[in-house]
Amino acid sequence: MFNAQYFRTFITLVETGSFTRTARRLEMTQPGVSQHIRKLESYLGKTLLERRGRSFTLTESGRRAYDYALKLFAEHEQFRHGLDDDSLDSGECRIASPGSVGLMFYPYILGQQQMHPNLTVNYSFAFNHEIVNDLLEGRYDIGTVTEQVNHPELTCTVWHKEPLCLVVPADFAGSTLSELMGIGFINYYDGINH
Repeated sequence: MFNAQYFRTFITLVETGSFTRTARRLEMTQPGVSQHIRKLESYLGKTLLERRGRSFTLTESGRRAYDYALKLFAEHEQFRHGLDDDSLDSGECRIASPGSVGLMFYPYILGQQQMHPNLTVNYSFAFNHEIVNDLLEGRYDIGTVTEQVNHPELTCTVWHKEPLCLVVPADFAGSTLSELMGIGFINYYDGINH
């Protein structure tokens, strides 16, 4: 059966690196900490720790369980605080976009924060594929990308169309694609998607 306290004990154990310090911090006995870890391992059906005397290291399953537990408690706290305030002009909003979009959008975000001082916007710049992956992982609330995204767990809406301008040397007289390709192309990772 799922028991959040087992996960809390596990997080504390990983953070302190010690069964004794974990017991002290959680006001438990050391055997109680060991029992929580055994029960969590039993519940998950995986070994989470490789014990070496008084020390331990995380197994791959342990690392994944730790990452999950951190996310679980962060979402729980976000949910709990969200119940206190239903307004849209306060709280936290996590947004990501490619740098080119962010530079255009950032002044608007700053204006919104000035008008709504209880609103915290965490804005990150990232490549399109990173934004999509991080949205799916729950790291962002909103993502702005420069290409159409087709994923069953995401909704993609065209928000803005931006014309692009081709810049060539002043003495370039070509007019065909092959002539353009002959002068080279400066690009960044997501540039091909524009």
